[in-house]
Amino acid sequence: SSSQDFEVDTYLAMGWFDRRLAHNCSYPILVTSKVISDRIWQPDLYFVNSKFAYLQEVTTPNMMVIVYPDGLVFKSMRIDVTLSCSMELKRFPMDTQRCPVTVQSYAYVEELVNLTWFKKVDDFPLGVNSDIRLNDMVITKKEYEKCAGPYPMFRGTARWSCIRAYIVMRRLVLFHFIQTYIPTGMLVVISWMSFWLDPRASPARISLTITSLLTLTTISNGARQDLPQVSYIKALDIWLTFSQGLIFLVLLEYSFVSFYMTKRSFDCIHRRAYQHRSLRRSQSWNSKSDDDRPEQTVPQNIEEIPFRQQKRPSSEYDEMLQPPAIHLNGVKHRTPTAPTSNGHTPYSLSQGLSKCANNAAVLLRSTGLEPEFVRRRNSWFDREEETAALMSATPHAAAHIYNKFDFSKPCQKCSLHNERIAKRIDHYSRMIFPTVFILFCSIYWAYYICTEDTHGET
Repeated sequence: SSSQDFEVDTYLAMGWFDRRLAHNCSYPILVTSKVISDRIWQPDLYFVNSKFAYLQEVTTPNMMVIVYPDGLVFKSMRIDVTLSCSMELKRFPMDTQRCPVTVQSYAYVEELVNLTWFKKVDDFPLGVNSDIRLNDMVITKKEYEKCAGPYPMFRGTARWSCIRAYIVMRRLVLFHFIQTYIPTGMLVVISWMSFWLDPRASPARISLTITSLLTLTTISNGARQDLPQVSYIKALDIWLTFSQGLIFLVLLEYSFVSFYMTKRSFDCIHRRAYQHRSLRRSQSWNSKSDDDRPEQTVPQNIEEIPFRQQKRPSSEYDEMLQPPAIHLNGVKHRTPTAPTSNGHTPYSLSQGLSKCANNAAVLLRSTGLEPEFVRRRNSWFDREEETAALMSATPHAAAHIYNKFDFSKPCQKCSLHNERIAKRIDHYSRMIFPTVFILFCSIYWAYYICTEDTHGET
């Protein structure tokens, strides 16, 4: 197909009347010698659209000449000829080709040699050997016609008689369906498996998509290497281009997913709202004078709070683990601790924060400073966020509070929101890509199966 020609191994049979060769024998004379047959006049026929032709000469020249008593000369020879065929490949590989075979006299004008088809026998004018089959084509129809055309010369023009036959061949699509359509469709489906992989698995998803794209490119190059370089789009090009486009969109889809998974927001709406709220509270607090603030009276009967009132433990480490004793209104308060099996009190960050908050709450309630502390604390940060950070022992909550007030870290809320967007993109892609491919396959095959190829029609 790349050279747009076809090879024909054919028996060319022709007959003409030459009254000079009439004889009185009751049977025809057979001439098998090429030397004698060359001395007999015969039409100088040639194939107009031939690229290469030769006479079969194994083991002897494959030709014969029969001279009948009335002067009829019948000549048959076996030739192998390569003919050009301008193929229309818009529907390839579901196309039908109509290739011509044109025979014409080279020197004799129409008035001297008038060519016509012989139709009185079943195998004439065109016959096909049913035992010989083509690999990827099947002959569906044979057509023939008489033609004539002008031939320009130095002085004037003349008309030459010619005959033309058409061999209509339909391409067998099963080979291309197995070798091209099924593998490319499987590669497109395999590329969708990346939608079910973890968005953070970048090596796996990128490797799967790139491998599918490169494999599909190799298959499409192999399918096109035997085709001529034409300026129009073929049916196979539409399929391969759409498949490559789908796999490319899978790779592009992961680019968006990776963008949202790795997106970090430092100046987001959450922090701007927090800064605005903090600024308003700070301005409200600074606008009040010290005289307008309520004075807090500390009861005089509060004793000094000694750091340690009990017997020192055996080691400094045990001493650090003991809770401090608090004397309020003559009453001694101590946070209870549970000793371990070896007599030492265990230490943990959550217990330390809890004890610190409890002791601070007891002190503030007893001294009457709790309202003032609450008001000042609200000017620093939100009460809910602080309580969650102090009382929670989970690392996620601590990281959330830390990232909120540490402006050198990305916003945790925005990161979670971006991750949900990335997963939502994968979720929609699982439905959109298969739907688009199934819709394309339905339209593609319905069009090329239900419509007829007009190029192969007369």
